Amino acid sequence: RPTPVWIDLWPLPESKLVALTHLVERELQLGHIEPSLSCWNTPVFVIRKASGSYRLLHDLRAVNAKLVPFGAVQQGAPVFPRSRVAGPYG
Repeated sequence: RPTPVWIDLWPLPESKLVALTHLVERELQLGHIEPSLSCWNTPVFVIRKASGSYRLLHDLRAVNAKLVPFGAVQQGAPVFPRSRVAGPYG
């Protein structure tokens, strides 16, 4: 098992910290995330979109460096065009 990655939150301006808090609370309410006592932690931050709203981001570089490639998830699995992916990440 890899050694857990723990990187503290970067300093954020108050306005971005408020936006981050609102986005996390929304994701909790929607059930997309849940509270955790994990020993893994990555910095989260927000960027302002052209619309003026904020996008929640994670810096996963340290976690990705610990991953071991295992090839294709499932040979022959269907590939969906980008237009069929729902939600803000599609």
